[in-house]
Amino acid sequence: MKTNVTNLDFVCQLDSAMEFKAVRFFSSFKGNPKEMPAKDWVRTTDVPDCPDQNNYVTMAVFKPGSTRATKENFLALPCFAIDDVGLTSQQTNGCKLKKLYKVLGKPNYVIETSQNNAQCWYLFDSPMEDKDKIAHLEALLKKLGLTDPGAGGFTTRLMRLPVGLNLKYDRPYKVRLLGQNLSPKYSAGEILERLEKEAKKRGLVQQLDNRPRSNNSAISNMASTKLPALFIPKTERNALLEKLEQDHLIEKSENQVHHIKCPWEREHNNESGISAIYFEPSSQYPYGGFNCTCSLHKKKTIMELMDSYNISPSQMRNKATIRLAEGETAEINKAIDFALRLSKRSFRMNSAVVLVDCKTGEIVNYDIPTLNQELSKVVYFEKYRKDKYQIVSVPDKVLSDYLYCRQHPYLQELEDVSPVPVLLPDGFKVCPGYDKETKTFGIYSGEEYDFLKIEPSEASKNKSTAIRYLQELKDLLKTLEFETENDKAAALGALFTATIRGSLSLSPAFHLVAPTYASGKGYLSSLIIQFLPRLKGKKRDVVSITFPATNDEFDKKFFSARLGAGKRYLYFDNLTQDAKPFSSMCSAITSTHIQSRVLCKNLLMDVSTKVLMLLNGNNIELKRDLVRRFVPISLVPSVEEGALRQLDSEPIERVSKSMEYQKKIMFIIQAYLKSGFRTQVQALASFSEWSHYVREPLVWLGEPDPANTILNNLTKNPEKKDLGRILSALYDIYKNRSFKTSEVAQILQDENSDTAPLWKEALKEQALQDINIIDNQQIGYWFKNNKNKIAGKFQLKDDDRVKSSVRRYKIEKIR
Repeated sequence: MKTNVTNLDFVCQLDSAMEFKAVRFFSSFKGNPKEMPAKDWVRTTDVPDCPDQNNYVTMAVFKPGSTRATKENFLALPCFAIDDVGLTSQQTNGCKLKKLYKVLGKPNYVIETSQNNAQCWYLFDSPMEDKDKIAHLEALLKKLGLTDPGAGGFTTRLMRLPVGLNLKYDRPYKVRLLGQNLSPKYSAGEILERLEKEAKKRGLVQQLDNRPRSNNSAISNMASTKLPALFIPKTERNALLEKLEQDHLIEKSENQVHHIKCPWEREHNNESGISAIYFEPSSQYPYGGFNCTCSLHKKKTIMELMDSYNISPSQMRNKATIRLAEGETAEINKAIDFALRLSKRSFRMNSAVVLVDCKTGEIVNYDIPTLNQELSKVVYFEKYRKDKYQIVSVPDKVLSDYLYCRQHPYLQELEDVSPVPVLLPDGFKVCPGYDKETKTFGIYSGEEYDFLKIEPSEASKNKSTAIRYLQELKDLLKTLEFETENDKAAALGALFTATIRGSLSLSPAFHLVAPTYASGKGYLSSLIIQFLPRLKGKKRDVVSITFPATNDEFDKKFFSARLGAGKRYLYFDNLTQDAKPFSSMCSAITSTHIQSRVLCKNLLMDVSTKVLMLLNGNNIELKRDLVRRFVPISLVPSVEEGALRQLDSEPIERVSKSMEYQKKIMFIIQAYLKSGFRTQVQALASFSEWSHYVREPLVWLGEPDPANTILNNLTKNPEKKDLGRILSALYDIYKNRSFKTSEVAQILQDENSDTAPLWKEALKEQALQDINIIDNQQIGYWFKNNKNKIAGKFQLKDDDRVKSSVRRYKIEKIR
C-alpha cells in the first residue's frame, strides 16, 4: 500500500471522477490555526507542498472563475472526509475507526493528523451536485455520531492534506498518510443508503424526519416543488454562522450554541481569557444572540454583529414567512398549507386538516388556537405597513378561512396512526413516521420489530415457532367453554383480527352468543379488545354501549366513537333482542368509508370504518344482511349457574400490560406469508383480505377455519328457508303464471291460508315493526327487496311477458 503520496497526487485522486472544469481552494500557513486571524487563512488555487506548514484543502469544488470558497460558488462534492476518527479503543472523543468501517466501509484514504487521531476520506465515483442531498448526508453522519455535531458544512469546509504539520499543539505533529485504498470508490446513493439503513436499525428515522431542515431540502421531497406565491422560505443556512465558519472563528459548538473568537478581538484591552458566545435563532430570539466577556464589547448586540457582516434581519430569521395580502385568500391558504407540510405532522384526513402528536399518537382536528400555535413554530406573517413589510399576528379570520377551505394541495393524506407496522400482501412493513404507500403514521421504534425479519429459507423453523406461539394464545382461552372447536377457532380469529385491524380495509364483526348470563361473553369481549394495538405503557379501558334502536341512533354512536372519542372498536353489550340490519351498520362493515355531516357545520366528512365491531347477548340471532357480516362465537358453560364460577382475569391483565401476544400473532402471520405456502379456504364475499391474513394462517397451523361458524350460519339461515317456503307455496299456486301483489294480498287475508303466517313474519321483518294489517304496498316492498333472490330452488322475477301498467311477477324453478 503506497503511503508516500504528495499533496498533488492526493488532490489529483480527489478530482479523478470529475468530468468538468472546476476550482478547488487551498490554504497553507505557519502557526496555531486556533490563534490564526481570519485574514491569514488565505485561500488559493495552488496546491501547497510545504511540509513544515499547516496545509488544507476544500472537500468541494467551485465554479470556474470563483475567487472565494462560498456556498454561492459551490459546484460539486467529489468526496467527503470525517474528522476526529479515533484510531484506538481507549479514545472517547470522535468516531472510532472500526465503527466507521462497519457503517460506511473501508475509507479510500486515512490521514493521521495528531496522535491516534485521523481523517477518513471517501471518494465518490460521480460527484454529488445536489445541495439538499449533501445536507441530508451531513445530518445522517451527525445523528449517527460519526462526525462532530458542530462540524461545518461539506460545501465550504477545509480538511488537512497528507503532507504538512499540525501546529495546533506546542509540539508540532507531522501529518502522515496511514492508508490508501483507491478501489472501490463509492456512489453517493450507496453511502446514503448505508447511513439510512443504520439510522433505521437504531430507530432514529422518526427523529431524523423531525429534525430542523433547510426549506430547500423539505421542498425537494414534495410532490409539487412550486412554492405558493405568498410563501417565502427561510434561508437555506444561517447566514451569520456561515460567515463565522468562513472566517474560522468558531472554536466549539454544542446544541446550537457556539463558542467563538470575538470578531473585534484586536480591539480588546489586552485582557486574557476573553471568550464570546453566539447562539442561533430560536422562537424566543428570532435573530439569535451574541455576548462577549470583554469589558469593551460586552454591550455589543447581535444586531451589531450582523451589521459587521452586512447581514439583514430577513436573512437571519429562523422561520419562513407568509405575506398577507388583501383579496388573496386562495394564495394565503396555499401558503399556510405549505407551511403545515413543513411541520411534518400535519395531514389531510377525512376531508379535514389534522395534527398528529408524535409521542401519544393522538390525532387532533385543528381549531383556530391550535392552528395558530402550530404555525407560529414554522412561519412569521408579514403585512405591508408604512412603506415596508412588518411582522404581524395572524388574524383569526385568515385561520378560519383556511379551516373551512376544502383544497389542500400540499398536505399529504393520512389514513391512520398505527402503533404497529402495517401489514401488506408480502408481509409487515416496518416504517416509523409517515409512510406514503400506506398513508399511515407509525408511532413505534423500528428496532422493536426486528423479529419480523424472517428468512423464507427457514420456513420449517418459523412454522415450529408459530405453532408454539399459537399454543400460548390458546392458553389465554382455556377458562372459556366453547360450543365447538369451530367457535374456539373463531375466537382465535377475533384475536388476530383485533391485532391487525388497522391494516385491514374490511373485516367482519363478531357476535358472541350464549344460552345464559355469566357465560364468559363479556370476558372474551374484553380480551379481544385488549388485542387492539396501543402505544407502549398505555392501557385500554373497555367501554360498552347499548345496541341502537334505529339507523339514526347507530349513526350517532358510530361517529361519536370514531370522531369524538377516537375509538378503534364498537362494543354492543347485552343485547336483549335480535340484532336488526340497519343500513349504516351494514355499510360500516362492508365499506371502507361512510359519510357524515360534521356537527354544527355545513360540511360532509368521509370517515374510515377501520373499527373492530363486537356484540353479545343471550340466545340472540342476527337478521338478514347481518348474517354474512358477523362471525358467531358460541359459548356454552357446563354448569347450571354460570355466576357461581370464577373466570381467571390474569390473561386480560397480561395482554393489557404489554404487546407480547400481539407480536406473537404478527410473527405467525409473517411466517405464513414468507413460507411461500398458500392454504385454500372457502371464498367469503367482501372479506378476501381478512381471509388471507387471518383464516389462512390459522388453517396453515392445523386449526379449523375461523369462518366455519359464519358459513354454517349462511347454510342454515332460517330467513332464507322461510323465503324458500314462501316461493314454493307461490309456485304451487301460480306455477309459471304471472301475478300481481293484489292477488297475493287476497290469499294472505284468507284465514284458511297456510302461507299467511309466513307472509306476516316476512313483512314484519321487512318494515322492522309489528304489522297486523297487510296491504298491497307492504307486499310490494317485500317483492321488490326479494326480487331475483334464489331460495329453495325457486327465484322471484319480474314478468315481462304481459304488458301492464301494474308490475307483475312470476316464480321460476331453478333446475
